[in-house]
Amino acid sequence: MRNLFLSASAMVLTTAAVAEPLKLDLTLTPQVSADAVTGWSVESRFDTAAGDPVMRFTIPKTLGPLQRIPDRLSHITARDDQGPLNLTPSDGTGYMGAPAQIFTTDRAPVGDVILSYQVATSHETISGPNWELRPEGLGSSAQGSSILLLPDQEKPYEVSINWDLKQLPQGARSITSYARDPKTVTEPISRLRQTYFMAGNLISTPDDLTTPSVFRAASTAINNHPQKPLLDWSSDAYTRMSGYFGFSSPPPFTVLMRSNIYGGTSGTAGPEGLIATMAPQASELGIKSLISHEMVHVYLHGLMEADDSGRNPDAGWFTEGIAVYYQRRAPFMTGLFTPDQFLEDFNETARAYYSNIRINVPMSEAIKNFWTDPRQRIQPYNRGSMYFHVLDGQIRAKSAGKRTLDDVIRAYLKRHNDGLSVTDKDWMDLLVVELGPQARTDFEAMMNGAVQVPSSDALGICFKRVETQMPVFELGFEMSSLINRPRVIAGLDPASPAAKAGLKDGDVVTNTLIIDAIQDDPREPITLKIERGGQKHDITFSPQGHLTKGYLWQRVKGVADKKCAV
Repeated sequence: MRNLFLSASAMVLTTAAVAEPLKLDLTLTPQVSADAVTGWSVESRFDTAAGDPVMRFTIPKTLGPLQRIPDRLSHITARDDQGPLNLTPSDGTGYMGAPAQIFTTDRAPVGDVILSYQVATSHETISGPNWELRPEGLGSSAQGSSILLLPDQEKPYEVSINWDLKQLPQGARSITSYARDPKTVTEPISRLRQTYFMAGNLISTPDDLTTPSVFRAASTAINNHPQKPLLDWSSDAYTRMSGYFGFSSPPPFTVLMRSNIYGGTSGTAGPEGLIATMAPQASELGIKSLISHEMVHVYLHGLMEADDSGRNPDAGWFTEGIAVYYQRRAPFMTGLFTPDQFLEDFNETARAYYSNIRINVPMSEAIKNFWTDPRQRIQPYNRGSMYFHVLDGQIRAKSAGKRTLDDVIRAYLKRHNDGLSVTDKDWMDLLVVELGPQARTDFEAMMNGAVQVPSSDALGICFKRVETQMPVFELGFEMSSLINRPRVIAGLDPASPAAKAGLKDGDVVTNTLIIDAIQDDPREPITLKIERGGQKHDITFSPQGHLTKGYLWQRVKGVADKKCAV
């Protein structure tokens, strides 16, 4: 088994040390009405230092496609040792550079500041990062960025997180991804924004979440698969993948899983934890790939940093592409995936990539249109991962099988662990040493939209490439019809499968579809629930356009499974 990391430093969150750290006590209380969670009550008690100016509390107004985040906050009050603090709202910039709502106190605080408010659960029907407070499955969950009003500075705090679960059914439990001991570690306030919170009728590993454990996992999801085996698998994956990436003593890690009522799977990695969402019909392999994908993000955190100018344009091709590459390779190499599972996951990426009508879009444009065009949004993921498979094949060929992409990643990670820069220039310098100056030309071509086709033997001796014809993903009408509100069909192609199935311009779509999920295989039928003239209809069709050349891989007959992982 290869060890990609030389030390565990990349996975340990950098913290700041202060002589007398401030304290922050956070209490979360799920609110229940008619047996349903309607929101959370939040109370935050902040230490202040003598001479502190007025306090400014912020929360993002939007995060990507997630909208109206502050609108779900109500009954906001603040007080200190002298009494009430009046809060004045204003607009500004906050977390991740997103537009923010800012609440400023009318005077400098005296003593502890207690901030109280209510957060309503979100019922937005738009897809996006799984950060909002949602009451799905067996409980409710959220990321701190969507529920916490926090000071706009980065002072380190000793954080204590408390739950009041009296309104939940008997046996309800809670968990957060903030696993560190507040008595020994102080963290920048941004750490809380990236923390995941979950409460409800949790299924967990270990069964007793109050017992200290390096790895913890919990789920409120309801789907076609028992959650306990998936949680146990994620625990095994953390142990094996930590070894694969070189962590002999991995730090605490938390996996949270919840339902996605709109279909598809999605996830987000944070410091020492991840959250994954899944639809009831999500495949077991898809869920496992998602979990390993987000774990890779945490293991490889910190790579492809900004250059000397402070910019890092289009880095998604690396961060997401390498996560897709290793979401199957790391489990495959550690015995968590069989060769057939590895192949199935790879071919899902290949089909989505080659059937994408935006396959040639420049990467800079794909990043720019990340939240507005789902066909471009998946380019950093799919094209990036196929590029890494191309590189791996080239490295294997040039070294006569003695070296792989893992060796280049190892060198890149060593730079990171040694405190050296890990910019795109540093990455390219490593590739030029490995493959020669052609590596620069190939990289620029990839970024400009060149189709990435790994060699037939790029996946090893067990697999071979086959050329095939596959339909491109094409809805047959303007994609904005499923993104904008209200969802009204416009620009319908009369020759499209959608039109032939009975769809008409002006139809109002009442259900939500995750375009990222349905574009993976255009052959799969989708159903639009529409209203037309006061009547409701279901329109089912396959979003297939013209045929295009693509590539899939298949098993080579006669090669035993044990020879496949190379």
